[in-house]
Formats: sequence, C-alpha cells, structure tokens
Amino acid sequence: MSDAERSAQSEIIVTGHVDAVTDWGLSELKRPSDGKVLAILHNYSAGIRIGSVEKGDLKAGEIVNVGYHQTAEGPPGPQGQNELPRVQSEVRVFLRTVGGSNSYELLQPNGWEPLGSQ
Repeated sequence: MSDAERSAQSEIIVTGHVDAVTDWGLSELKRPSDGKVLAILHNYSAGIRIGSVEKGDLKAGEIVNVGYHQTAEGPPGPQGQNELPRVQSEVRVFLRTVGGSNSYELLQPNGWEPLGSQ
C-alpha cells in the first residue's frame, strides 16, 4: 500500500516506542459459508507508547494496544503484515479501530514502518 493510501485509509497515525509484543499464537481463518479453513494466522499485539500524533485523537504519552497478524499457512494472497515490529523499536503506525473505540489494528500489509536505525 502506498504512503498516500495508508494515510487516507487510516483513522489514526502515531509515532512511538514499542514497549511490548505479545504472541497470541495461531488461529484459523474460516470461510463463513461452509467453515472451510482458508488460512492459519499467527496473531500478535503490541503496546506502543505514543510519542506524537499525526492523525486522530490519541494523546502523546498514552499506550495504545495494537493487534496484527501474519499468515502462517495458506494460499498466496493477503498475508497480514509483511514484517513485524520489534520490542524497543521506534515506529510510525497506521491504525484503524475495530470492535470499539479502544481497540486498534494495523492496516495491512504494511501498517507500520521503523523510524531511525533499527
């Protein structure tokens, strides 16, 4: 996704520090009509301490919990995040809200970028 597409599609853009990453393990992505397993997803979340806000109504200093995944097994096509953010890294994240006002996920496939030398 281009920078312009990420900016347009995200509800929130912040820079910050990755304080923690949690590995939530694997889950199955199933087709709703028949329950066939389409892919196996590896699920993660990251706690990001916000340094600056470029878009949205979050505040510097807040910690935002962000969900994301990579496809562990499945056919070619969308795979979640291309790369994964690392603990203690500085990042810019492109987010959308899910399921409520305090739940966020990275845009796919490149909903974050490292800042500085990583």
